[in-house]
Amino acid sequence: SCRQLPQPSTPSIMLYKDTNFPKTVDGQVLHLHVKEGQVAPRVLCVGSAGRGARVATLLTEVATYSSPRGFVTYTGNFEGTPVSVVVTGMGAPNMDFFVREAREIVQGTMAIVRLGTCGLFQKHLEAGAVCVATEGNIGVIRNPDAWSGVEVDPYTITRPVFGDEALTGKVKDALVESFGQEGVVCGTNCSADSFYASQGRTHPAFDDRNENLLQRITENYPQVVSCEMESFHLLDLARISKGSIKAAAVGISLANRLTNDVLDSAKLPQMEIEAGRAILRALVQSEW
Repeated sequence: SCRQLPQPSTPSIMLYKDTNFPKTVDGQVLHLHVKEGQVAPRVLCVGSAGRGARVATLLTEVATYSSPRGFVTYTGNFEGTPVSVVVTGMGAPNMDFFVREAREIVQGTMAIVRLGTCGLFQKHLEAGAVCVATEGNIGVIRNPDAWSGVEVDPYTITRPVFGDEALTGKVKDALVESFGQEGVVCGTNCSADSFYASQGRTHPAFDDRNENLLQRITENYPQVVSCEMESFHLLDLARISKGSIKAAAVGISLANRLTNDVLDSAKLPQMEIEAGRAILRALVQSEW
C-alpha cells in the first residue's frame, strides 16, 4: 500500500455565515460572484455568452467578472453612464439568481432589460423580427401532478405580468429607430418553463400531452407574438421588488414556430449588437 503523506494543517474557513442570503467572506453574492460596486444600476441581461461578449464591446472602461457558475458580468460605461451587461444563462432559475443577487448588492433603483432570442407564434411574422413585450408576458408551466393521476391540466397558463411602461416605451422607440417600424413587433411574450414540452414541442419518447398547447396559448392570448424561457420571471420579480426594479423584455426572433421560417444565422451577431446598442441607449436615457 502507498504511504500517506501528512497533510499540512490549515485553518477552517466558512464558505458563508448567513444561510438565508449567502455571501462569501469578502462580500460576494454566491452565484454571480460579484459584490457591491461591481454591478451598475442599469443592466442589460442576456442568456448567451457570445451575445454578452458582443454587446459588451459597446462599453468603455470595462471590468469583467466571471463566476464558476457560468455568470459573466461586464461593467463599464455607455455614453458616459455606468452600465452592466450580464450573461445569465438560460431559464427562470438562473434569472432568479441574477435578479435577487444583483438587487442585494446594488444601491438604489435598478433598471433591467433582457435581450434574448425567441420563437414567433404568429404566422404572418418573419424570423428576424425584434419583439418587445409591450402587452405583458404570460408564463407556461408544466404541472407534474397531471402525470400522478390527478385531474388537472398538464400545463398552467398564467395571467400576464407587465414591464415598466416608461422603460418599455423607451426601449421600443430606440429599437424602432435602429430597425425601422417594420422590423419591430409589439405584443405579448410567452415564457415557458422549458424549451421542449412547455413550448409545444413533441417527441415520441415522451408522454408530454402538449399536442394542443400552442393552440391553447394563442386562443387564450391572441396577442402573443413570441415565446422564450426567462422574461416572465424577470418581470414578475420586478413586480414584487417593492418598486425597486424597473424591467422590460426584448427578443430577437430566430424562427416562426407555425411556418418553420428560420433566421439566417449569419445575420444574428450584427442584430444582437444593434439591438444591444439601442437598449443601452434607452437605459442611459431613462430616469427615475
